[in-house]
Amino acid sequence: MHPELRRVVKKLTIVRHGLYGSNMDSPIPDLWQPELQALISERAMKITGFEEIGAQRYYQGWYVQWE
Repeated sequence: MHPELRRVVKKLTIVRHGLYGSNMDSPIPDLWQPELQALISERAMKITGFEEIGAQRYYQGWYVQWE
């Protein structure tokens, strides 16, 4: 549940694992309302949504690439 939007909103969280499987803090804020825009072969994808930092929304796209 998103408190300001007053509805259920999906979010994408980047999780980093530390030693022995422990979770570390996320290096970047959560991406709210993630939508898959493009799946580029088997190497990358583009996801759009918004982040909230200091009560401000920043709409952006993430280009995720893996090896």
